[in-house]
Amino acid sequence: MKNAAFSVAIAMPIAVAFTTTTIVPSETITVSNFARSGLGNDSQVWFSFAGVVCTASNYTIPSDRYPCSDNVYSFYILEAANEVRYTFEIQHDLGDALLVGSFTTRCNGPWPTICGQVGSATFNLSQLL
Repeated sequence: MKNAAFSVAIAMPIAVAFTTTTIVPSETITVSNFARSGLGNDSQVWFSFAGVVCTASNYTIPSDRYPCSDNVYSFYILEAANEVRYTFEIQHDLGDALLVGSFTTRCNGPWPTICGQVGSATFNLSQLL
């Protein structure tokens, strides 16, 4: 009689851990042409980025929300320190998420009633969690 060789395979459960990566949307914006005309409550400010123009007239600080030319973007004026330093918050409504970011820029001009941006402002919009 021949010896029979037996091979036994034992099935062992394997634990597999899956991780999910949530990609949080973000956007980088560079504003390089902010300007202001007028003083106090009779002022107008405007700036643009990537072809989107944002303007506000006769605003208060902190301001109401103003829509931009592409209405998925809007902004608030958070601060106007001595009419030469401005802080803005920009929002981008993606429909299922809201991206928010803020930037501060300085303003200098030939007359007290007209000024233009000094340098540029690059900042990120991030999703509020």
